[in-house]
Amino acid sequence: MDFILQLDQELLLLVNSHWTPFLDSFMSGVSNPFVWIPLYLCIILVRLHAVRPRMAFVAFLLAVGVTFFLTDFCCSQLIRPMFNRLRPVSVENPVHELVRAVEGYRHGSCGFPSCHASNTMGLATLICLMFRHRATSMFMVCWSLANCYSRVYLAVHYPGDVLVGLCIGFLVGISVFHLFEWLGKTFAPRITARFSNNPDEHKFFADYTGCLTENCPYSWCIPLLGLLLFAGIAANAFLSI
Repeated sequence: MDFILQLDQELLLLVNSHWTPFLDSFMSGVSNPFVWIPLYLCIILVRLHAVRPRMAFVAFLLAVGVTFFLTDFCCSQLIRPMFNRLRPVSVENPVHELVRAVEGYRHGSCGFPSCHASNTMGLATLICLMFRHRATSMFMVCWSLANCYSRVYLAVHYPGDVLVGLCIGFLVGISVFHLFEWLGKTFAPRITARFSNNPDEHKFFADYTGCLTENCPYSWCIPLLGLLLFAGIAANAFLSI
């Protein structure tokens, strides 16, 4: 265990020590969740355009909401109080004297596991399973990993924090997908038959799996917008030097 903790610290110092003013600003931008609001809205709009029955879209929104709730709850409410592992930049942690607090960013005291890692990987896993679009899947995974790297660069997490967070997000994303797949197959046809007079919805829910894995014709918009957001973060970082 001591070897693993030592390796974790050395990897942190390796990432945190290779810095430039450009990377400081760029990583701070990548780590800011508000920067990615346009990406979240794009995902919602693409899905809304792809799935016609209203229950299918509601199921998608619920799946995303449940994923975020579970990943955040597992990390911040269940696991963190059990381990109380201080963030590297926490002034209570002796390691803080060895790392750089980029732009004075410290953000709380405990950080194991990483909520950023679990939330982003949970969403990425869910999108991969639901959209079944190669470019979108590749971008979402890379987006999650970029967020994770930024957290280590900013020294608010050890590499081990983000690794465990990634595993939690992956497992939660897969579990939520299969949960909603089972719920849909079991209950959706009954609910639709009782409350909807739309025959198309009746036919649709005869194969509810199609709801969760619907082919979204505008899925390419998601990686395109994501790359534009990365470019915007980079441009802002360059101008702020």
